[in-house]
Amino acid sequence: VPIVFERLKEKDAEWRKVKVDLDKEWKAMLSDNVEGSLDVQCHFYKRELEKCFTADWLLGECQRAKSFGKHPSKIPKHPAIDRLQPEFALVNEDVELSLYQPHVSVPISQNMPHKDALDCLGALFSTDSSKSESNNEKFVVVWKDFISPWFGLPSEWIARYPRTSNSPDRSASTVKFVVGQRVRTVVGDGQIISVIDGAIPNTFQYLIKFSFGVGYVRPSAVAHLLPSNNTQIDESSANKAQLMTDNLQIIFGTEKIYLMVRLYVLLVTMLLHAKDMAGVGYSRILSSLKDLIVGKIDAKDFETDCRKLAKTNVFHYASIPHLVEACADAIVKVADEDAVDTLYHCSRLKLKDLSLLRSLSLEVTEGAVYHIQILHSGGRILFSYLPNGVNLQLSNPRETKPPDSDRAFSSSKSEGRTLEGREGQPEAKRIKVESK
Repeated sequence: VPIVFERLKEKDAEWRKVKVDLDKEWKAMLSDNVEGSLDVQCHFYKRELEKCFTADWLLGECQRAKSFGKHPSKIPKHPAIDRLQPEFALVNEDVELSLYQPHVSVPISQNMPHKDALDCLGALFSTDSSKSESNNEKFVVVWKDFISPWFGLPSEWIARYPRTSNSPDRSASTVKFVVGQRVRTVVGDGQIISVIDGAIPNTFQYLIKFSFGVGYVRPSAVAHLLPSNNTQIDESSANKAQLMTDNLQIIFGTEKIYLMVRLYVLLVTMLLHAKDMAGVGYSRILSSLKDLIVGKIDAKDFETDCRKLAKTNVFHYASIPHLVEACADAIVKVADEDAVDTLYHCSRLKLKDLSLLRSLSLEVTEGAVYHIQILHSGGRILFSYLPNGVNLQLSNPRETKPPDSDRAFSSSKSEGRTLEGREGQPEAKRIKVESK
């Protein structure tokens, strides 16, 4: 017994010595986690916010825009998603937009942190082991050929993420055609009316006359030269009044394109709100977010870093990594679908005739049922669901006058329904008179 007692005393002394060192680590961990343990709403708010990033939620918003526009009380509401709530409308009164279908509207601006969104997506595609080199290539192509020009972003941003394969760059043009030549494009055969230089050096586009009208075409949309028919063409013969302004862009996209655009807009919106809420701490939160994406820290450490820099709305920051992954997956799916390039070429025709634009898009794929348009000066992007069989509304239905009341009265008399002497009768007698 004395031997065992002495041994226990030695062990107790060893434990007390080790405990002193461990107390320092435990106190630091408890200090970091005490505020998180008191924030009981963070987990539930984060889960509620992440519902907004699912395909079912986003598709439901667009497809039920008419119901939500008529009955705003049916719109799902929660404190976590108040900042991200879109607007639902039955008709847009802006004549320039020509959008007379029920639609969803969300704010967008070139002043939003698009560069930060690109850096987060680029970090994910460059370092995540689940993303192959081919996916990184898809990301670069989709960003360069669609996202960057659609949102009016600088093309040099993507230069930091070079193409990893030896496949040819579809956006690069090695041949410059001249006025009068007939060419084959992805939207049909036509004759070049003029070559228009872009605002960026060494960039240009063609104004081409097709059988259905005139439209703008990017060099990457021109496949090859056709035999000349020796027909002289005058630029003045082109009716440019049939074309949209550069301020407006409209595309009829597929479900995958719609989801990608919605998720990307959500990402830049979330980053903008994070920037507004965190203030000077935003740069440190963004740095910690990139560390999480590349695997230097885990989600718990990221949440702890956010909590140190911002005492409130931590659920907002903690849900951004999930949104980055969702947006990256959507970009890969759009690239695999391989329809966005041709559909965007149709969009770049700048046709004011939306019925013709829709027909051209449906010839590319029957899935082009989402009407997406952005007015850069208006600061909003709009989405409308137009499945096959639903006609495109080309005029404002609110401008149609209701039937004249006198005409309705005379019509009812012609049907043999006498309305005289009915005032003041109880409802039961009124029904009885009608039954005779």
